[in-house]
Parts: sequence; structure tokens; C-alpha cells
Amino acid sequence: MQSLADLRARADAELLQGNFHAALHAYSALLTLEPLELDARLRLADTLLALGEVQRAAVVYTALARHCTHGGHPLRALVAIKILTTLEPLLGPLLHSVAQLYSADSPRLGQGIRVAPGDLERPLPDGFSMEELAPLEQLVPHAEKLGAAEAAGLVLPEKLPPIPLFSDLPAEAFARVLGALKLRRERPSDEVLREGEPGQSFFVLARGRAEVVKHLAQGGEQRLAELGDGAIFGEMALVSASPRTATVRCLTDCDLLEFDRAALAAASQEVVTVAAALDKFTRERLLNNLLSTAPLFRPLDRKQRFDLIRRFTAHDVAAGVTIVDEGAPGRGLFVL
Repeated sequence: MQSLADLRARADAELLQGNFHAALHAYSALLTLEPLELDARLRLADTLLALGEVQRAAVVYTALARHCTHGGHPLRALVAIKILTTLEPLLGPLLHSVAQLYSADSPRLGQGIRVAPGDLERPLPDGFSMEELAPLEQLVPHAEKLGAAEAAGLVLPEKLPPIPLFSDLPAEAFARVLGALKLRRERPSDEVLREGEPGQSFFVLARGRAEVVKHLAQGGEQRLAELGDGAIFGEMALVSASPRTATVRCLTDCDLLEFDRAALAAASQEVVTVAAALDKFTRERLLNNLLSTAPLFRPLDRKQRFDLIRRFTAHDVAAGVTIVDEGAPGRGLFVL
């Protein structure tokens, strides 16, 4: 191992293989060297939970949720809170703190600078070694203390970045919608959704990396995109009630927030609000994709494309309605 990233990779491998003692040792070493490494804190809590240390894990999840909420990493906060609410349902009100800070009503939303999640490219100190494991009865309380500690010199941002789609909702609606979200935790190579299947939900990638692939008629598959933290996908099939047009596969272990039709029904008071926000998000995504790929718009620079997107208006048209009359003057450009 040469860098903190190598140490992180080793810790992740030990955890995924079920070597919880070794994983806890590695995550503790990583947090000692880089206290701002958010994913290491989350994984340390996961490891404590796997060892049966439920209360200690809950302490770390709670500290992580608080840090991420106020530090501009709301999706990681939601992952921690969702895990906490499975351990203790009475902790559900924690979702309200996220809703208050990241809803459309919040005065804190803006173009802020998030607290950096730590630098994994730094080399390991000279003489660093992972050969000797500390006894578990000593390591467990030490790991809890590391995971729950506040990093020295931490400065929280004045403004917090909005969450795409969800920050369009008012606080009360946002809180109820967050309560209906489901957490899915996937491993590398797991398929989150599969091409051709009906679209029953959409996803927010809270943590990790995934790829979007499409099967080719002649065999094999084509990679269309790579998704990272904060990516939203699957919403087009949900809105249009059509089959999935591509497969999304995890490249790393991933934490995803899923919003399905059942959750939408559970949040029945918010159906109109969520549907309007989702419809707006989907239309903007379609237009952005079109303007980025269609030859007609290639001469435009990024600013011109953004300005053009703002000029489009949405129309819901019933069956049988004529959109364009042959011979009539042209009124504009239509995107179906």
C-alpha cells in the first residue's frame, strides 16, 4: 500500500469479504490519518453493526448524519438516517432536520462550498504497517470514538447545495417524501435496474459509482455513461410508464435512495407536488440530452444551450389534438 486510497480499498475488501475485525482495524487507521473521510466513517459504522455493536454503530451513524447534513452532503446524511431508523424507528424525526435545511423554504440553500470529504491521494506515512491487529475488545471502543469525533478545525459552509428534484419541495412535503424513500445497498456488479423491465421507481445515487449500458442487437453491450454521487436515474421510465431503455450496473458498492410507485402512494398528500417536480426534472433532462447530442444544436456553446432550455415551455396534449397544421405558419420547434 502506498496511499490512503490503497488503505481505503483494503478496508472495503475486508468488509465485503466478511473479515470484520480486519476491516474495523483498517477503517480506524484511515480515520486516524484522514478524519474528514466521510465514507470511512460510514463504513466503520457498518462494520460495528456487522460485529453486533448496535449501540456503538448508532452513535457513529448519528454523528455522521449531523456532520453531513450541516456540511453540505445531504445524501450521505440520508443514508445514515435511513439505517438509523431501521435500528430505532423513533429516530425518524432526524429526517425533518434535513428537510428543513434542504427544502425550497430554506434560507440556507445556495451556491455554497461543501466540506471536503478528505484527500485519499496522500501517501501513507513512512513506516506505516497494518500487520498487527489490535484486540477487538480494545479496537471497538476506539473505533466508536474515532467515528463519532468532530474533525478539528472543521468550518461548516454558510450556504448548502440543493438536492436536485427534492429541493423543489416545501419543507413538510419534503419530510414526508424522505420518509417514503427506501435505502438500497448494492455491491459491485449488481444491477440496479435492467433494460426492458417496467419502470416502477427512480433512484438517487447517494454514494458510489455505476455504469449505464445498453444491449446491442448484434450482441454485447455499449457503455453509455458513468454515474457518480448525486446522479438521478430511472425517472423517465417511471414518468412515461414505459420499459427501461438501459441497464444500470454498480461499479463499486453503492448506496441508493429509491422512490417507487408504492412510496408515491404512501406519500399520497405529496403526489401532485412530487409529480410536478419530477415532471419538471424529466423535461429538463430530456432537453439537456437533446441539446447536447443533436447535430442541430452543436454550433451552440454551453451558455447558449442553457438559455435555449429556459425558453422551452411544456404542453400536455390529449390524443387527437393537432399540433402542427400542414401549410400553416411555423410557430416554433417541438420536442416530443
